[in-house]
Amino acid sequence: LASFNNEFNLLPEAKEPPSTVLQIIHNNQQEQDWQRLFFHYLSPDESHGLGHALLEHMLSALADREDLEFSFSRFDLAEVQVEREVKTSNGRFPDAVVWASEDWFTCWELKIYADEAEDQTCDYVDAASLAGVGLSKEDVPDDGHHYFYLAPEDSYSSAPDESPPEAEEFVPISWKWVADE
Repeated sequence: LASFNNEFNLLPEAKEPPSTVLQIIHNNQQEQDWQRLFFHYLSPDESHGLGHALLEHMLSALADREDLEFSFSRFDLAEVQVEREVKTSNGRFPDAVVWASEDWFTCWELKIYADEAEDQTCDYVDAASLAGVGLSKEDVPDDGHHYFYLAPEDSYSSAPDESPPEAEEFVPISWKWVADE
């Protein structure tokens, strides 16, 4: 271990974070590519071999955040479903929905380089159902409705051309926070 530690300490410090997979293959400009990658690894049934491990870790990290009132039961994990581009009753498509039967759901809007489309997050909140997955919002307790706006760190607070999500129900989460988790 001492030898390994000495060799590890000889490695140079990185001046900036390493490139992401999407940056390496020059596909980092498209929100859909980030969406596919992120939710692929959160989906327990995909071929990545992680099962529920990453999904459980992400849900636990969300539950630990002080700015969210999100909680879930580990007993829910076997029933948790992840679906991208879910049609709502008003015809809009949030980037993803993660839900556990009629106990709770999370509605995700991801941003990379674009602002929110007109009334986009408000329409997701106002929709009566997540029709694409057959989930009526009235069947889910009000405290089980959760909305996340995943965007570059500080994009909506420091950049003059970017803005926070229109719907106040959406909680901003940074890509950096996700990466750190």
